[in-house]
Amino acid sequence: HHFFRLHLFGQLLLGLINGAFYAMLSLGLAVIFGMLNVVNFAHGALYMTGAFTAWLMLDKLGIGYWAALLLATFPPHLHFSRLGVYSVVDPLFGTLALAGLAWGLRSGDRAATLWAGVALGLSSYFYDGGRLLFPAVALLWALTLPPRTWRHLALAGSVAALIVAPLYFTLLRLDFPFSERLNATRLSADYWQGLLGASAGSGWLEVHLRQMGYPALWLVYLQEAGWFYGGETALILPPLVPLFWLGGFAALWTPGQAASRLLLIWLGLTLLGSSLLTVPTDAARYVVAFPALAVLMALGLRQLGRLIWPGPPLTLALSLGLAVLCGYQATYTFACHLDPARQTWLFADGEDALRRSRDLPPGTQVHIVGETILWDFNIHTLVTFYQMPISARHLFPAEFDAAYVASLAPGCRMLFTWNPATRAPWRWSRRAFW
Repeated sequence: HHFFRLHLFGQLLLGLINGAFYAMLSLGLAVIFGMLNVVNFAHGALYMTGAFTAWLMLDKLGIGYWAALLLATFPPHLHFSRLGVYSVVDPLFGTLALAGLAWGLRSGDRAATLWAGVALGLSSYFYDGGRLLFPAVALLWALTLPPRTWRHLALAGSVAALIVAPLYFTLLRLDFPFSERLNATRLSADYWQGLLGASAGSGWLEVHLRQMGYPALWLVYLQEAGWFYGGETALILPPLVPLFWLGGFAALWTPGQAASRLLLIWLGLTLLGSSLLTVPTDAARYVVAFPALAVLMALGLRQLGRLIWPGPPLTLALSLGLAVLCGYQATYTFACHLDPARQTWLFADGEDALRRSRDLPPGTQVHIVGETILWDFNIHTLVTFYQMPISARHLFPAEFDAAYVASLAPGCRMLFTWNPATRAPWRWSRRAFW
């Protein structure tokens, strides 16, 4: 009876493995045909070579490679990578800095610590997120480490200060703010005065708690349908949310490990910083935490495997599960997400219209009419960067009416741009100027 049960279990395991391979093959062919409209069996051979290589790396490198695969197919990461948004650069250098610090502290390698300082300094050269987040993460994490490690941290901090010194010197010399985006998007002083002076039943506390909770909910529960990402789900797809929670609980369960503290500090400071902004739900502000999310999901996958199958075939089972999850994320991105998201960028030509205004005569007024908002901050940045002697503003089609046209100053050069599908701006401008 024992032999029969063991043989039956082996046959069931073999059937599951073969079924998973068939599912991977069909999924790969479906993705290839959906993108290229061509089916070539050479693709299957290449993908099987890649799958075997991935399995070897999973077996040798462990959770870091799992996190890399989950991050490579993470829908928001693919979305922003396809857009060519360089806000992915500061989390790249920030992640390299934290990884170098962790490796240098673990192995005592001073070269790794030096390179970590270089990466930490370079993370400040792009967006406010990298400039404000990663130094704070490194400093707060350092305070939780034993004093014997502070010498390595001081070395990394000194190198980072040397790397970032030209940036801050230039900002001071040109009288530019250190964090212009933060100054434009943070909660106003009136908000904090109203919160501190509010009575118990005024509702300010509920509003503030909701403001603080929104970032976490947008990661796992609420639909992220903003203009910049336009997803139909939360940032983390529903099947991976349990893995994220399991990884988070595993990190909380082992706070004595330096890596667990680093992940919790990294994600916690990201959520806290987003909650202090007027619009805490913009997906682009969470790019700095994408690596931490991937590591937590990979940690959750490993914990799930240990709970379900605490035996030697764990690596093979987790490899199959990881392949299915990565395939699911990639399929959702290319088959379900990109086409609807692309629709939100149809009139992201507002910035292009503004760039085309560089050669207009000085004093020209540019009126950009469209459904997709063009923020005043972006207008000011482009006008300042290209040194255009013009004034520009964005309007929604409903705002461009007879009253607005009548309010325009006479005798000025004007340029009007709008989506050709919108007829109202054409009608009002024609009545006023022809």
